[in-house]
Amino acid sequence: AKTIRKEASEAAFADFDKALELDPKKGEALVAKTTLRRYFMGSGYASLRLEYDLAIEILSKNGNTRELAEAYYQRGNTYSLEQMNDLAIADFTSAIKLNPDHVGAYSLRATVHGSPFFNPKRDVDAAISDYTKVITLEPSAYTYTSRAGLFEEKGERAKAVADYRAALALEPNNYTAK
Repeated sequence: AKTIRKEASEAAFADFDKALELDPKKGEALVAKTTLRRYFMGSGYASLRLEYDLAIEILSKNGNTRELAEAYYQRGNTYSLEQMNDLAIADFTSAIKLNPDHVGAYSLRATVHGSPFFNPKRDVDAAISDYTKVITLEPSAYTYTSRAGLFEEKGERAKAVADYRAALALEPNNYTAK
């Protein structure tokens, strides 16, 4: 399985390189290639941020707001992995301004805002607000339980119980909600 995954990733990189060779201003291909590289790297993301910077520059010029939003989201994700929280939040916010229905940007911004593991300067209310938006766009048991935990932390037990119940309605065997 490891060999197949390595061969598939090498083929994907070759495809991205070909797309970029044909059109060096193909920001979407650069975003996808950089995101795939991040998946395989595990650390040392400075070079990836430079590639995202270039993709954002290219996409800003061609007017493709959905792809530009994705570039900001992916760079924000990279910042969050490095615990560069303010930069991550800024990029997620840029992605949301460009694509107000970007579930991933709301979700990761909520995680960065609300997680004590990611952010010592937590903003629980901002995290709750972002999780609420995710729930309106794409409800999931995970999002309900994440928001419920924040409600519990704030002492808002009734809201937490309601969210745990909503999570169980979606996933009756959800361990966290039980």
